[in-house]
Amino acid sequence: MSALAGLLHLTALVLVASGAQKVVQPLPAARAMATAGIRLPGRLHPLAGRTLGLGEAATGLAVFAAPHPVSAGWLGIAYVALAGFVVALRRRDADAGCGCFGAASTPPTTAHVVLDLAAAAVALGTAFTGVPDVVDVLDEGAGVAVPYALLVVLGATLVLLAPTLLAAVRPTGRADPVPAFGPRPAGPPGALR
Repeated sequence: MSALAGLLHLTALVLVASGAQKVVQPLPAARAMATAGIRLPGRLHPLAGRTLGLGEAATGLAVFAAPHPVSAGWLGIAYVALAGFVVALRRRDADAGCGCFGAASTPPTTAHVVLDLAAAAVALGTAFTGVPDVVDVLDEGAGVAVPYALLVVLGATLVLLAPTLLAAVRPTGRADPVPAFGPRPAGPPGALR
């Protein structure tokens, strides 16, 4: 089993968790989509956030349920699309929340793009070199399966906690709260926005 196997399962698990959080809390993703220029009627924004979440979760789960070059390739394409979305969001509003992990959202950064592209490279690399099956890992015995599972889950947990940890150490430069959805409220006359 290659080192890419664990990284593939980690990136798939992160996408499953990210998608699940969008299903539960669709508005941060919907806000990010609107900020990036994806315009939908107001009622469709929560549905769009949930649909994106379902698509992400299904893409990540497919790597586990159907380990095949197609599922790994699709995972890679999803991460390339997410990197492109982050770039578009940065161009529109560098302080906007990315919407990646529900309410634990951070501004889109270069690191965000690099991580998405690294995940895409892992997925596309395994699509060409061979997609690992979780059952094969389990067949290697507890001495391999248990540490492997712990490392994948620990890695995914760290990735999922990163936005919260970064938000805790990042100084807040905003004086105004981010609205629940839609345009920012107008300030006093003559105020810069």
